[in-house]
Amino acid sequence: MINSASSGSGISTGVLNSLPTILFTALTIVLFGYFCFSVFQGVAAYGRGEEVSNVIQQPIFTFISVILIVLFQNLLFGTGVCTT
Repeated sequence: MINSASSGSGISTGVLNSLPTILFTALTIVLFGYFCFSVFQGVAAYGRGEEVSNVIQQPIFTFISVILIVLFQNLLFGTGVCTT
């Protein structure tokens, strides 16, 4: 997969060059699935008459944490994968 280890910083492999995009896309898909499952779980709990506030606290805190991580990453390391 890596063409030459002695070439220094000249990475010429397409997979390694696009690794941040691949990781960001995979993380986005996993988080989207998590939030969809959390919404389904909250609706089911509401239908059973349970307290919904305990069910939705963790997804909300996860969502806020992801936003803060992306913000700090963009502030510290530049725009990164998310370009506008």
